Amino acid sequence: MKIKTKVYLSALSFILAAIVLCSCSRLNLLSKKTIFEPDSPKQVAQKIFEVLEEYDFIKLSKESVALYYDFDLSLCESCLVYISNKENSADEIAIFNLKDNESNESVISAIKQRAEIKKQTYQSINSSEYEKANTPILINNNNYIVYVVSSQSKEISSKLNDFYS
Repeated sequence: MKIKTKVYLSALSFILAAIVLCSCSRLNLLSKKTIFEPDSPKQVAQKIFEVLEEYDFIKLSKESVALYYDFDLSLCESCLVYISNKENSADEIAIFNLKDNESNESVISAIKQRAEIKKQTYQSINSSEYEKANTPILINNNNYIVYVVSSQSKEISSKLNDFYS
């Protein structure tokens, strides 16, 4: 019986050692994966525009962005905001490259406030635009925050997730 116990203990030790070694090598592989960091908001916008079939946007100046988003724009390294050129369209793209992660919460709060105003506006005006405004994309990736309102939000979200991974 002692021989069987030694054989079982040896087999168990071997299995545990194999599990530990596999786990360590897996952790190393996962830690080597890095999140892609875009060079500029323009690069993120290009990925979004690749998905959109039709679009008619106006690019806002930095001064105009402050009229739409209630936060201190000095928190941004750079930003890019497009709103629809059509009065009855809720479509919008906003990309904020923040100077540091500490300001994420205030920017996200301002975006959520903008999203709520947009929803309330289109709720009574246009039901299809309300649906778009009610299902925006909001991605917070390191120093980049992306907010998109579009009828193609699922496709854009997928494209951005591929872009950031």
